[in-house]
Amino acid sequence: MTEKQKKPIYKRWWFIALVIIVVIGALGSSGEEAVEDKNSATIKEKDEAIYEITGGLNVEFEDGKAVVTITTNAIDGSIFETLLMDGNLNFVSDFITIENGVGVKEFDIPEEWEVGYISGSAMMRFNLDEHPQPDKVKEVYGENGENLRGDLAVENNVNGYNINLDVVTAPYPDEETLKTKLNELFANAMNELIKSSNGVVVNIQPHFKDGDWSSVAVTVSDAWYFSQEYEKERFAEQVGGTIETIVKSAGVVSSDELVTVYFYDVHGKELASPKLLGGYKIKR
Repeated sequence: MTEKQKKPIYKRWWFIALVIIVVIGALGSSGEEAVEDKNSATIKEKDEAIYEITGGLNVEFEDGKAVVTITTNAIDGSIFETLLMDGNLNFVSDFITIENGVGVKEFDIPEEWEVGYISGSAMMRFNLDEHPQPDKVKEVYGENGENLRGDLAVENNVNGYNINLDVVTAPYPDEETLKTKLNELFANAMNELIKSSNGVVVNIQPHFKDGDWSSVAVTVSDAWYFSQEYEKERFAEQVGGTIETIVKSAGVVSSDELVTVYFYDVHGKELASPKLLGGYKIKR
């Protein structure tokens, strides 16, 4: 009887079991490494997020004071240089320190400031020697703000970055008072335009009865008929452009809205209308 052949080693059950154990161990190790890599990436991502500053500015008025509020993810102790400015370029400024994501400051509004829009701006600066950021803030964002990132980061003159919050505007002292003032100024400006025309412009009003000033009707006297065509066109362009500026400045229409101006005689006949690509078409 021939000797029974031995089975190859890979066919033995214990070898198969060993292979399975090794494979499971390898897979387990690979999974752990993947989890560790993922966790490391998440931690790194969180660390990087601290450098991307976000925030906003709000301005409200009460009893002759402006209450300015900054909300931001900048760390506690971060200082924002904050400025309020009126329509005549007068301004007041001070520094606001952030605590728990918020900074609040009251500003006294000078008595000479008139009714109108007041703009507010705030900047977290790393290039102001007279009022530097605290050491704990510099440790995070860099001596000159060089670690800062994001849409609000603006290069400064010391090879780093500052943070500029978006500028806001607020009606002073309130929306209703400002609206009344603007309407008064608007009416005065239109009356002054009529007066300065030396009797040529008789009336200026909305083109339609709904009071929408995006389309304006200008009534002129018969002096129109005694002018040359080029003089009529020049007059229409000048008056039309002035009316558009007045209407937009008074906030009667939005600044990006198209204002069209038409000219009529005292009998309601149309004399000139705006062309599609600019200028005026003279009809009479």
